[in-house]
Amino acid sequence: MKHAAELAHFFVPCNDVEAMRSFYVDLLGMEEYQYAAGQYVNVKTAGLIVMFIKVDETVPAHADYAWQPGWEGGTGLRPSFSVKIAQEDFAALTERLRGTDIARFNERPEWRQDSYWGLTINDPTGMTLELWIVPDERPQSTEWPGG
Repeated sequence: MKHAAELAHFFVPCNDVEAMRSFYVDLLGMEEYQYAAGQYVNVKTAGLIVMFIKVDETVPAHADYAWQPGWEGGTGLRPSFSVKIAQEDFAALTERLRGTDIARFNERPEWRQDSYWGLTINDPTGMTLELWIVPDERPQSTEWPGG
């Protein structure tokens, strides 16, 4: 069956393009597709382009976490992201996050649904992201081995 449509762009209004670029490109390592200083930054992921675009109106930041099916604790019913991280980068990324003021639901990755490691954070706009990996083998311990 031929697909008649596909998602191409997802637009996220923000007040600070540079903070979003720093978070998604520099910290998470997403591919920067297009950038116009102070106006927008596009990141490309699996064929979808996410545009963080500057708006003059104040974008309300969420202090809570969005509901997602993979973990317990999120209550906000709004869009959120699930971000697959390269397995070899996950431990280093979680360590880099510890040295920032980025809001984290949990301090360390958690073993979730008996199948993957997940870490829930909020981006600079308060959008919830679940960072995750599926390890090659089930760990012997469900306590995160890193710091």
